[in-house]
Amino acid sequence: MAFDLDDSLLSDDPPQTVGAWVDWVMHAHVEGNGRITVATSGSTGSPRPCVHDVVDMIDEAAFVATQFTGRRRVVALVPAHHLYGMIWTALLPDALGVPVVVRAIGASLGLAAGDLVIAVPEQWQALVRIVRRFPMDVIGVSSAGFLNDSVAAGLLAAGLTRLVDVYSSSETGGIAMRDVPANGYDLLPRWRLSEHGDEDWRLVDRHGRFCDLPDYVERIGESALRPVGRRDGAVQVGGRNVWPERVANMLRTVDGVADVAVRLHAQGRLKAFVVPDLDRDPAQLSARIEQVMVTRLADHERPKGFRF
Repeated sequence: MAFDLDDSLLSDDPPQTVGAWVDWVMHAHVEGNGRITVATSGSTGSPRPCVHDVVDMIDEAAFVATQFTGRRRVVALVPAHHLYGMIWTALLPDALGVPVVVRAIGASLGLAAGDLVIAVPEQWQALVRIVRRFPMDVIGVSSAGFLNDSVAAGLLAAGLTRLVDVYSSSETGGIAMRDVPANGYDLLPRWRLSEHGDEDWRLVDRHGRFCDLPDYVERIGESALRPVGRRDGAVQVGGRNVWPERVANMLRTVDGVADVAVRLHAQGRLKAFVVPDLDRDPAQLSARIEQVMVTRLADHERPKGFRF
């Protein structure tokens, strides 16, 4: 289902290795007229399937390649099994004709001049603390969440030549890009904005198909926008959707909690502001909350800071 294929395309001898399965998938999509299905993060409820035409993904990678000429490698800190990783760490290196290397925070990145580093905001937040100085001519790309201005400024001050923030979603793929510190995002060529109700906008692709934006946006000129707030109240933590109000509702069920407010902290994780019942000791209540969170919330949903 993920690659829009069925067993009629298989021979009498099925693929026996991972490489053979990859070859089969690539052969089936060689003409570029197939589809690929990805899923939303499913932080609340079941993940939703999002179907994309392969030709749109290839075209997006081809355009992005024109914006990053002169790169020698793509350094992938994100996996290629979601849409951002698939386009930027699989299709883009092919379009650029450069190798891709996989790195992880906590080990040496081994960066060199000409590298294009693909990461999410939480990873950039870690890198700004552990990388004293970037080599010359290294470009960074961030997507799948809000990129904090102070983190971005710190990365550029540490010698990152250029930092590109990509506005995207699982439903649409790449929507727009900006060179930090610009506030406005320039639409990718496949999109234009169309009025949708009172002071609202949606996307229209080259085939005239409409797509809802994940955020309310402010239009800037003919081909740029600025996100001003999620439609569904979600925030992104480590590239995954999290609903702060859902987390707050769960914490309100903990014995001894009178009320809770949950916000996205500047460090990229949730922070909870807890009002205890009058007779509750905050230290004991904190321990109780930790026990409940382990059983009822995924790691990326758990607030990392508390204020009582």
